[in-house]
Amino acid sequence: MTERTDSGGDGLRVIAADLPLDTSQSPIEPLLSAFRKLASQRDDVRLVLTGKRCPDEIFSVYNELDRHALTERARFLPYYTRCERFPVKKPDCDVWLSRHTPGSVIDAGYLQRRLESGDADRPKYAMFFTSFHPGKQEGNSTLMRRWLEHLKSAGYIVHVVYYMYDIGAVNADMRRKALYEYDLYKEVAVVSKLTGANYNGLNVHVDDWCGPEAMDAVTELCDRFEYDIAITNYPWMSAVFDRVHDYTRKVLLTHDSFVDRNRRMLEQGYPESGWMSIGQEGERIACERSDVVVAMQEHEAEGFRTLVDPERVRVIGPIFEPVEISHPQRGTKLRIGYFGSSNWVNEQNLGAYLKCWANDEELREKSEILIGGGVCETLKDFVPASLLANVAPQMIGRVDQPADFFARCDLIINPERGGPGIKIKTLEAMAHGCAVL
Repeated sequence: MTERTDSGGDGLRVIAADLPLDTSQSPIEPLLSAFRKLASQRDDVRLVLTGKRCPDEIFSVYNELDRHALTERARFLPYYTRCERFPVKKPDCDVWLSRHTPGSVIDAGYLQRRLESGDADRPKYAMFFTSFHPGKQEGNSTLMRRWLEHLKSAGYIVHVVYYMYDIGAVNADMRRKALYEYDLYKEVAVVSKLTGANYNGLNVHVDDWCGPEAMDAVTELCDRFEYDIAITNYPWMSAVFDRVHDYTRKVLLTHDSFVDRNRRMLEQGYPESGWMSIGQEGERIACERSDVVVAMQEHEAEGFRTLVDPERVRVIGPIFEPVEISHPQRGTKLRIGYFGSSNWVNEQNLGAYLKCWANDEELREKSEILIGGGVCETLKDFVPASLLANVAPQMIGRVDQPADFFARCDLIINPERGGPGIKIKTLEAMAHGCAVL
């Protein structure tokens, strides 16, 4: 059978399935019988069948294909732990037979009807794996929520796997909301001690922060569900793709290039940087594991295209819908706003800005500082108390909607000395019609 990457490109119609190779619990024999009859009526149908081997099974699928001279019309690709070879992705199949399909309904007419309908009513499953909680009020979580909302609106049954790396910043309400919002929400406790560890200015291996417990959780879900799409957040979680079946389309949300990130941040003036940072080979490994590599900016995509087939790389920027707000009436002082989460880099940059502001006599006389978001809770740990007292910013704290903060400001600042990635907080402010510096 000719391999292909998209449905219909060669005129063939593909019927595919991942069925446990255990005739006591999966409809293998009815499927083979139905396909045999359909193949006698149509020259354009092909079958691709995979499944996990069962030590108690005595029925040979290949015997059945050989007996009826179907080995040229069908491919049988059994596996022991994970399907590692499949010529077409599940979303591109013309018909996908779920392992939960009752054998009693499968006949040639059933397959024919599925082909004619375009399989439009077939349930679609998506797994989203992340080591940062999607409920947080941070840029990466904002981006995750946009992807998750898109999956739901596209009709996917959405499963979120949260590897609890940042559990200290996650409250019970976020966890309850995730249980309600997603069709399956699974938490995986971080057990591996290497997860989250790195020394100042150095790189780690791309898989150092993805412990065996994360891999086992993905294995368990892939044993239960036949996913159309699997998405992982950040390249250092891409190892989970090694446990995802080959027929599932694997999408990597890169967020940025993390090559030599710590060294770059030290060069940009940060006092220390012991964050996730990998070498170019690690980034290449992450891209190679993925069917689709999503960059947020074109210059990042150019780098990824040097590491992997350029056709895999897509640029999908976080463009926010415009939000209309009522801007404040002009006052005696210019209201300068900063809205951000707590993530160490924000505190460092904001602290540097406040120091410059405090040393500028005209700014002190003619403007005031408003600060909103989670950064309000941790700024005191990074900025001297004397400086905060001198600036005396209005600490608005967390708000229900960003508009609640932006509506109080004349302009929004984002004083970045550098650092990687696109700045979600800047894009959010622009979407609200704010002047941004």
